[in-house]
Order: sequence, then C-alpha cells, then structure tokens
Amino acid sequence: MSLVDGFSRGSPVSPTPSFRRSSIFTSNTLIGSQDFAVKSRPNLFTHAYPYPGPPTLLIYLSGRGVARHVCGERTGYQSTREACSLRLAAVCEHAMLVISVLACVVAVCGLPLPLKPQPSTCGYQSCPETQSGMLNVHLVPHSHDDVGWLKTVDQYYYGKFDNIQRAGVQYIIDSVVGELTKDPSKRFIQVETAFFWKWWLEQDDDMRQTYRKLVNSGQIEMIGGGWSMNDEAATHYQSTVDNFSWGLRRLNDTFGECGRPRIGWQIDPFGHSRETASIMARMGFDGLFFGRLDYQDKQQRLQNKTMEMMWKASANLGSEADLFTGVNYNGYSYPSGFCFDINCSDEPIIEDVDSPEYNVPERLKSFIDQVKKQAASYATDNVMLTMGGDFNYMEAHMNYKNMDKLIRLVNGLQTNGSEIHLLYSTPSCYLKAVHEANVTLTTKTDDFFPYASDEHSYWTGYFTSRPTQKRFERTTNNMLQVCKQLSVLARLSGEEEERKLNWAREAQGVMQHHDAITGTAKQAVANDYSRILTEAVTSCSDVSRTAINGAGGDMTGSRAVVVGDVDERSVAARSHVARRLAGSGVRPASRLAAKQCLTLNGIERVYLQRTRNKHNGRGSP
Repeated sequence: MSLVDGFSRGSPVSPTPSFRRSSIFTSNTLIGSQDFAVKSRPNLFTHAYPYPGPPTLLIYLSGRGVARHVCGERTGYQSTREACSLRLAAVCEHAMLVISVLACVVAVCGLPLPLKPQPSTCGYQSCPETQSGMLNVHLVPHSHDDVGWLKTVDQYYYGKFDNIQRAGVQYIIDSVVGELTKDPSKRFIQVETAFFWKWWLEQDDDMRQTYRKLVNSGQIEMIGGGWSMNDEAATHYQSTVDNFSWGLRRLNDTFGECGRPRIGWQIDPFGHSRETASIMARMGFDGLFFGRLDYQDKQQRLQNKTMEMMWKASANLGSEADLFTGVNYNGYSYPSGFCFDINCSDEPIIEDVDSPEYNVPERLKSFIDQVKKQAASYATDNVMLTMGGDFNYMEAHMNYKNMDKLIRLVNGLQTNGSEIHLLYSTPSCYLKAVHEANVTLTTKTDDFFPYASDEHSYWTGYFTSRPTQKRFERTTNNMLQVCKQLSVLARLSGEEEERKLNWAREAQGVMQHHDAITGTAKQAVANDYSRILTEAVTSCSDVSRTAINGAGGDMTGSRAVVVGDVDERSVAARSHVARRLAGSGVRPASRLAAKQCLTLNGIERVYLQRTRNKHNGRGSP
C-alpha cells in the first residue's frame, strides 16, 4: 500500500504509515525511446534484477540477459517458472561455492574484506519527532534556483552579473553544506539536479563524501529530481519524462536509495496539469507540493480548509495515478517579514535586552500570528513554512542563525502554556506528519489551468510566446530520440559518443525549465537557450553519423523503426548507408517522406523502415 492509500477518502483508515516503494524511471538500459524501466504487467513473464543503489530500482529483462541464459526461452508460463526456479537454485549453489572459495583465499592471503556499508537514516525514518497535541510548524529551508531566467544558466551558477540579479548557485550549495555539517538538526532540500550536478563535478573526494553523509542522514533531501523544474503546459510528455529520467538517473548513480526523491516540488510553474501529477505518481512519488494556483481557487480552498487534496490524475489508471497534493500557503516564499537572507532587508531577531534595537516580543508576536492564521486554513495540526526564495542561502549562516533563535524562543514559550512547536523539516517529513494525522481529503480530477494571479492577470500568453524556440525544442527532442535509439542499435560504447549523447539529454532537460520552453526569459537568456539547443543537435548528429557509419547488419535487425542522420554533402556517407540498406532489406519509407526530410545545418534526417515481404508475410511492419 502506498502512502497516499493511507489517507481517508470519506472514512477513517489506520494511521499507520505504509509508504509506496515503486521503482523510479531510471536505468542504464534504453527501453523503447525512453531511459526508464517500465513496470511489469500481469501474466508477463519478466525477471527483475535489482540495480545497485535503491533496492526498489529494478531493470526489467524480458527474454534477455541473465534470466534468458538461466531460464531459456519461454515455452509456458507455469512450467517455465518451475524450470527457472530449479535452474536459478543451481546457479545460486555454484555462486555460493565460488564466494566461499574467494572468502577462503582472502582469509589465507590476508587481503582486507570490504567494509559493510553503514546503514543510512535517510527518508521518512530520519524525520524529527513532532509533538502530539501541539501545532507543529515545519520550517523548510530551500532555495529556488531558476535554470535560466534573468541570467543564463552559467551566469546563475557562477554568480556573474550581480547588477542584474544577485545569485550564485555554487555559493549556495557551498554555504549550506558548511552550516549543515555543524548541526545535525538542520535541514535543506536540493531541487534542480542540473545545478547540483554542475557543482558535484567540481568537488574533490572529501567534499563529495561530506555531501553523501548529509544525504544519507536526511539533512539534505533531494526533492523533485528532474534536471530542471519543468513547465506543465508547453512541454511534451515525452520530454517531461526524459527530464525526470535523466535527473533521477544521476541522483541514483550518485546516492542510491537516499538520493531518490519522494516528493514533487513544482513551486513556480504557471499552472499545473494532471498529466504531470500522473507521471509523478507512476514514478513512485508520495506527494506533490506547488505554489501557484488561480487566486479565486486559492481563496475558496483557504476558507474550506482544502489546501491539501488527493489528486486523481487519471480516470484510466485509477488509484495508481492518485497523488497527495498540497498547495503552499506562501507560494514558496518566507512568511512576511521573516526573510533572513542576504538578499532581503527584513529585521533580524535581536535578543539583547540592553540594546535599543531589542525586538523579540514584537517579532515573536508577528510570527505566531502568521502561523495561527495559516493553521486556520489547513486540516491538521501541522503547517509547513517555506523558508526560502529565489537564489537564497548564499550566506546560509544568516538564515540558520535567525531560524535557530526563532525555534528556541518560540518553543521556550511552551513553559508558559504555548502550544506551538517549531522544528527544522522537509516536505517529506511534513507529508509523513499529515499522513499520520489520518485526515479525510477532498479529491481533484482536472487541471489547475489557466492560472490567474489576480482579476486581470491570466498567465496564458506563454502558451504561444517565442514559437520558433518552442519548435526548436520539439525538433531537438526528435533528434535526441534518434540519438538514443541509434546508439543502442549500433552498440556505441565510446566515451566521446556517450559525452555527446549526455550533452543532448542535459540540453533538453534545461529546455523543460518553466522559464525556457515557456519563452518567459530575457532575450539574452533565450539566445543562450538557442545556443544550447544548437550544440545538442550537433552532438546528436555526430552520434547518429557514427552509429550509421560504424554499425553492421545488426542495427537494422530490430523491429523498431530505424532513424538515421546522413550528411547530405557527403557522397561517401550516402553510398555507405545505401550499401548497408541494400543488403539488409531496409528502404526509405516513401518518396513523399524523402522529399519532406528536415534539413538542419546540412544534416538530412532519413526515416527508414523494414521492407515487408508481401508474398510470404515475413518481415516487420
């Protein structure tokens, strides 16, 4: 049973948490045109082998790999299962014998055995204790780091052009790590994988080990997991899945189970689609939090205490696409007057009673009043305060120092009868607390579109703004799918090809950002997005050319449609491909299709398909 199944839909259920443990859509094996493993279906004879990292991350092998070599071809479901069990048992006996021999050799030779990995305390088990009978206020430190908006991706990361916006993501991560290592009670959530990965590649082994410890202890929680925080209106579902797939794959390869996000964090996109919620539910997410919804809808939900709901995201998939969804009270900003960041100008908390600037009483009163007002619009004794904003925490000690004071002072009032308890927390820990409250939730079945921030401000222009860039992104996505399929069909394994393919993946991930595909970034940033896409197309073209020039007949042996790139100026390349096609029964799909081939930078995309033998029915359709 998933966590979302533990919420009531009209009748109370057991408050005992039982969390969803389904696989995330990542693997090192290309299946179809995506980078993720699909769930097995009933009566489908598939064998699942755990992938190193998350124990729930499975690579499904159907008639291939280990299962095929051990179990042979499928001749009957039940009989094959029995035969497979016997053969697997035999294989296990041999494996245990080999392991025993190796252990003896190690013992005799004095070679050190690898240390047993220390158990991690990430995830829900790392959550701090809440106080029963009190209003638990979950402080969630975070920074919303746009993958391009007023400045380009690299300008944001390196902190260039502070005159445009004071923002440097590398300093944010450095500063947060320094503060969290000093106090195990502190928390932070990391969202955009694109920025994190850029930072990670620059770190030495000591810093990487420090960061891993913070992730394994639950102090840093990976949230969302996509390469960027994707838009939900102008994107195509295939690119949305690829965006999550690539980001989650990087996190899994780096941190294993503790790097697997459990929560969707769509705090800034301009409206929300149920298809995105459905994708998240299918990826194994337990919940989703977002910040923007129509102002009238929000007013109604605040009055009715329905800011949290069960989003039934698919009528076809049923409960499999149900996802707990919460609307953040302050969007994603600090409570009014309590931004302690270097980019803000709110008053710090001054405790010195001898100072003329002493302000504890009024600051506590203002904070508690806001907390009580927010709590009146939610159904449980838990509220989540988003303690962050755009590119905050470059000087993280300023935030944490004042939040430490706030926590100590507010909790100190409990001796005088106060029933408010503050704690550092994360969206996952807040969701766990709401789940344990065993509340009845309303349901939602449609989109949160269109988004209006006030009476005359409908955020709909971005559906069509910068149409050329939107088209460029779609074309690049087509090229990316070509790249991925050809690299598998041609069995490319070179580092250079892998680097170019990964660059194209990352470029497409950046373009799903809610200020990229939407066209809402500054012109200079839009130009940089075009540069990124151009380099991605070039990289994909190189990979495709290598695949076609270096592949043998096996490349065209697949039932899938084969799509290739040919340099239209290269007669040698054309002749080479023609000879291969002539010997493999592959031909251009049609004369009309050939005339409509799209040419980009001198690269002609040629669509190919297997020839059907009309006389004997052989061949692929």
